[in-house]
Amino acid sequence: MSMLSLNAQTTEVYGDGTKLTGLKYKDRTNDSMHDIVLAGIFVQIGLLAKTHNG
Repeated sequence: MSMLSLNAQTTEVYGDGTKLTGLKYKDRTNDSMHDIVLAGIFVQIGLLAKTHNG
């Protein structure tokens, strides 16, 4: 399963002491809180890829 939410604000990433197990987030459209079980995440930082050096 893959999930993409453009209106989510991560509030917590948690694990069992050795690995990631889940993530809590707030839906910014209605302020509801959600908890999802995960085995991994991809963190996106920034908006423009800087892969070309020229």
